[in-house]
Amino acid sequence: MNNNKFNFLYNSISDLQKIISSIDTKISILLIFLIIPVTNLSKIIFIFEKSIINCTTNYSLIIIHISILFFTLSWIIAFLLSFLILIGIHNPYKHISNPIENSLYYPHKMYKIRFSDAFITRISVKSIIKYNKYLKSFNDDNFLFKSLVFEQMKLVYIRNIKIIRSKLAYYFTASWLFIGFLIWCNYLFKCR
Repeated sequence: MNNNKFNFLYNSISDLQKIISSIDTKISILLIFLIIPVTNLSKIIFIFEKSIINCTTNYSLIIIHISILFFTLSWIIAFLLSFLILIGIHNPYKHISNPIENSLYYPHKMYKIRFSDAFITRISVKSIIKYNKYLKSFNDDNFLFKSLVFEQMKLVYIRNIKIIRSKLAYYFTASWLFIGFLIWCNYLFKCR
């Protein structure tokens, strides 16, 4: 098998892993930023209440209620999207047409793990694939190449999902900040 193909795939996989890691780091920071309002929740509710009380017309009352609703929804959606980005995406293997049975790069069918294994280490968990059979599969360059292509496809899926979720999280965070700024300005100029 041509070494250039292996090098290309290895570099591609490495690059994809770095991009995914970078997205996770940025979203972790965004998640910390999104948690800050929880510490000031009483102040935020106070500003909401004052803004509602000081509405002079039905029109302004409707506007402030809609603003508060969109403020809250934007925050919740941004928070949930950020959280979804950080938790593991279910097996991307299921999103690949005609996948190989078991990759050598990240073998997903090496062990049968149950939910309880997250809490208890069972001694009875053994590899499904026998060691000698697994070792022999490394002698097949064609299978190694297929494994690398398969892993690249899985990482591309993960990257694409994380990118779209992070874009939406950023957009909802921006709208949350903008609406919050408008509510705060309303409070400053009408409620003091």
